[in-house]
Amino acid sequence: MGSSAAKWGYSLLYLTLILSILFSFHTQIAHKLLLGHHKLRLKRSPHLPLRFRHDGTFKILQVADMHFGTGLVTRCRDVLSSEFHYCTDLNTTRFLRRMIQSEKPDFVAFTGDNIFGTSTPDAAESMIRAFAPVMDAGIPWAAVLGNHDQESSMTRQELMSFLSLMDYSVSQTNPSVVDAGGLMMTAGIDGFGNYDLRVYGAPGSELANTSALNLYFLDSGDREIVQGIRTYGWIRESQLHWLRGVSKQNQGQTELLSHLSQGSTPALAFFHIPIPEIRQLYNHKVVGQFQEAVACSLVNSGVLQTFVSMGDVKAVFMGHDHNNDFCGNLEGIWLCYGGGFGYHGYGRAGWPRRARVILAELGKGEKSWLGVQRIETWKRLDDEDLTVIDEQSRNGTGEMAATDDEEIDSLLSSFDHIYQDFKSGIQEIQSLRSNLNAEVKNRESLHITCSSLKQENERLRMLYTDSLNNLAHELERRTICHSLKEELKRARDEHHTTVDEHRKAMELLRHEYAIKIADMESQISKTKHVEQRQDLTSNRLVETLKVKIMKLRKENEILKRKFSQ
Repeated sequence: MGSSAAKWGYSLLYLTLILSILFSFHTQIAHKLLLGHHKLRLKRSPHLPLRFRHDGTFKILQVADMHFGTGLVTRCRDVLSSEFHYCTDLNTTRFLRRMIQSEKPDFVAFTGDNIFGTSTPDAAESMIRAFAPVMDAGIPWAAVLGNHDQESSMTRQELMSFLSLMDYSVSQTNPSVVDAGGLMMTAGIDGFGNYDLRVYGAPGSELANTSALNLYFLDSGDREIVQGIRTYGWIRESQLHWLRGVSKQNQGQTELLSHLSQGSTPALAFFHIPIPEIRQLYNHKVVGQFQEAVACSLVNSGVLQTFVSMGDVKAVFMGHDHNNDFCGNLEGIWLCYGGGFGYHGYGRAGWPRRARVILAELGKGEKSWLGVQRIETWKRLDDEDLTVIDEQSRNGTGEMAATDDEEIDSLLSSFDHIYQDFKSGIQEIQSLRSNLNAEVKNRESLHITCSSLKQENERLRMLYTDSLNNLAHELERRTICHSLKEELKRARDEHHTTVDEHRKAMELLRHEYAIKIADMESQISKTKHVEQRQDLTSNRLVETLKVKIMKLRKENEILKRKFSQ
């Protein structure tokens, strides 16, 4: 009875376990295996529209060339050997978080090569990790594509569509227009990621419902083949045509408030691949470092002339060439590099990664904020202090704007830079001197090494000569062995041929002997038969003779008797 109750108890416990497993599977796992039953999650949208702050400023953080891979396992490039073992994509993430915390930007612009497509098997996962800091901060942001983003698992169109759906993103795949029937449709222009954003005036000002600053984003493409030559992409005429229309529309909307906006609303342009005119700045005064050849397209599609004719573009911000971080002025327009930001992209060891900050300031009237009066920019280095370098500014009309105090500050800043350059020069001279001493020692050690290498080379040459001689002898022996093998084979074949001939001759002789033996046996048989016949005849004759002799004896006896009588 006790054994039966124990079995029932075990069965009940087993049944309870099975039911709990099935319930857990149904509630925790099963719904994840069904298509269309995922829990929906809405995109987190930023507070729109983009707007200047109460203090009349709007700050943009430009992030160029993050080149994000997969995170912790993606190694850094072109860093000091002391940094390499602990440097990954997470250094890029940390730099972006520090920049956001330090500058507290109102908007972040990513100017291409956001991910390094060849270093990640999943483009979507890489982008989520790359843009995580700005999404976590809840800051509105936008991005364009570079020439490496599409080298993973998504096309350029898919990438821009995905970017537009990410949290706090205001990116667009392409602008939408209203057709004759009142329906929204995508404008038929080249590329993916052509759109414009408006930054409205400060709250409570007369420009609160009017764009005080326009931001133009353009897709500069990736790679192209022009007349059989591989080159970089460029901004196409369809994009420039669309941009001219947008600029004209924006300027028309601000004509009614021209007394406040102080002329046309200024605009800033963002794209990845630089335009060919950037090369002209090599012989111009620039702010920053021009230390890398401009990698642009062979095709000049007239982007700069379009900006000049539009009249509203005051500055252009690009990426692509990581070791360039300068700003230069061509025909009244700033052309600025962001400088390499990401640690998985190429750079220079000892030359810190950097980011550019752009600050637009509204002019202050007697009763309200006016239009954009000043645009400033500077860069921060990813060092311990996030050092600020290369500060510069211009007014809304494009002229350099600076007060006496600011000029003094600028001169002091320049003096500080010169002093710092002097100190760094002294340090570099000392470093070069120590490098020279090290180089002399290296040369001496190299001389010793060369002597030993020469001796070793001579020894190896002799060994090589001996080896060649041995090889020649071995080849000669092999040739002789080969000829002997051939001769042996020939002799063996001849022997086999001779043996076959002997065998055939023996068989022929055996056959002839057999025939002869058969003939002799036949003759012997005939001879025996004849002899037998002769013996028989002889026996008969002998018997006849015996009979005759007997008769003669009898006759003789009879004659003797007669004579005796």
